[in-house]
Amino acid sequence: MKNSEGLKIKDNISLFIWGIKTGWELSRTMFFLWTVLSVTSAVIPLITMKLTAIIIDKISGTAFLSSFNSLLIYLMFFGIVYIVEQLYWLFSSTVNNFMMIKYSPVLYEKYFMKVQKLNLRTMEKADYQEKSSKINETIDMITYFVMSSINFLTFSITLIGLMFMAVSVRWYFGLISLIILSIRFSLVPQILKNSLNYWEEIKKIKRKSGYYYSLSTDYNKAKEIRMLSMSKFILERWFEYEKHVKQKKDEMDDRHRFLDAVCSVIDNLFVLTIMIISAYLLKNHQITIGTMSLLTSITYNLLGKINSANGSLKEIVRHIANLKIHKELDDLCDNEAENPIIRKSDGHKNYQKKINRSNYIFETSKLDFSYNIDDNSKKVIDNLNIKFEKGKIIALCGDNGSGKTTLIKILLGLYRPDDGLLKYKGYKYEELDRNDLNREIGITMQNYSVYPYSFRDNIAFSLINEINNDDLIWEAADNGGVSDLIKTISKKGLDQNLIKWVNDDAVEPSWGQKQKLAVARAHMGNKEVLILDEPASQLDPIAEYKQFMKVKTVAKDRTAILISHRIGFARLADQIIVLNKGKVIEQGTHNELINMRGKYYEMFTSQAQWYKKVDIDNYCGEMA
Repeated sequence: MKNSEGLKIKDNISLFIWGIKTGWELSRTMFFLWTVLSVTSAVIPLITMKLTAIIIDKISGTAFLSSFNSLLIYLMFFGIVYIVEQLYWLFSSTVNNFMMIKYSPVLYEKYFMKVQKLNLRTMEKADYQEKSSKINETIDMITYFVMSSINFLTFSITLIGLMFMAVSVRWYFGLISLIILSIRFSLVPQILKNSLNYWEEIKKIKRKSGYYYSLSTDYNKAKEIRMLSMSKFILERWFEYEKHVKQKKDEMDDRHRFLDAVCSVIDNLFVLTIMIISAYLLKNHQITIGTMSLLTSITYNLLGKINSANGSLKEIVRHIANLKIHKELDDLCDNEAENPIIRKSDGHKNYQKKINRSNYIFETSKLDFSYNIDDNSKKVIDNLNIKFEKGKIIALCGDNGSGKTTLIKILLGLYRPDDGLLKYKGYKYEELDRNDLNREIGITMQNYSVYPYSFRDNIAFSLINEINNDDLIWEAADNGGVSDLIKTISKKGLDQNLIKWVNDDAVEPSWGQKQKLAVARAHMGNKEVLILDEPASQLDPIAEYKQFMKVKTVAKDRTAILISHRIGFARLADQIIVLNKGKVIEQGTHNELINMRGKYYEMFTSQAQWYKKVDIDNYCGEMA
């Protein structure tokens, strides 16, 4: 148990040092300025108290007699210190606000850039999702942590100064102050433990409560919630979790109120003790009125600074829990950055197209992949050996869960395989730069995204340096089947914004139209490789077939990899690859696989009723 507590303290010290180092690296100038101002603020009250005691003694005449000029000097000095103190409060508030303005954007940018280094496989894990959601809520906490740490240093300096001043009057005043300091700080761990236990106990409950509450404001779920009369059910669940949270909070507050009462009794006893001793010494002419005034100031300032130091310490410990999340994600990003799947891109300026070393665009050899690294028996890709020939249209088929989309993510360098060899145009992935794939592959993901920007942006994001090339964008829009939509619903042409939730003047395309927009993005720039993963899941089978016919027309000598669980389109492909449980079970042309009477034949014939031959033949005639 002791070893565990010792290890925990060591970890917290390590986190504290990491937090201070992070704050220093974010803005050394602001960190230094805030520290200097804070240390100055720690000394000013001590000087003010001492000057006040001297002035009182001179005015009262209990000290040695001196001229009015001597008193005037002390009064002027006191005035200067007072002005400095007021200036400090003015500048500290300004610096405080500036630190928030300075740190927050840098922290967000730092986190955003670091996350780009993460493997998507890591980002899909529940542990990452939980930490990531907390990062967005607590990213400003590093700023508060730095400020609380510097404030704690400030209060500690003042407390040490007050102790020395107390000792300078009588040694036992310093001893009494040390005793009260020890007692009060001994209660802090218990208070902090209560707070940390509370947050540890309720974090999962609070997350569930937040989820149920968010359902009430979710536009996409509002239709079903109302039609299924789920409002009462959701409200009851939310109230149940919130009731549990309130119960835990009341228990914590009760413990805190008890400890606060104990502290209040101790503080009053301390004040009473100092006042009685001071009065006794003053009565016996062993101290002056100014010294008694000084002891009174020391007493109340000591209690005030103890409370302030305790408050800062509580904030530090509370923020350390958030720092732990930040550091874990920071270390995770740095570790994966040291061993990337593909080297980070140096930007578009340094891009040079790779010369083909092979007749194959993609090659895999003995490729293995499983989502659960600890359980290799559940392989999604299993000892896969496959080659995608350059300049061909390839259909990747298979049942749901056969590994099609996972394979594409591996080929795109988004997933790291557990084992095996990957090549692109004859190059091992370790030799590639991210631009080699991004600039040469047009991709429509299965879970595509449409962004709250204009049609122009949504299409040109895949080739951002051509964002002002209207001819190229309209060509991509036409190839994606979305050009007529833009002309019909857009008042501003390509510059019409999308997503009404963000833009007041936006249009809101249907899901099928959004999918065509994602396909148009893949066509932008007529890239060497075109990968369409379920690009027509929102379309009917005939519309899907027409879309793939369009791909066959525009692909020409380019390589195209088409994926769909509906395989009527596959007859258009030069090569068909059928996957099952992460392995290639069939490969060939449409006629070859039909004659085999295997898995492809079974899938194709079971879906044949979706495709009316007369419609398909008519469309093929139109394309010819």
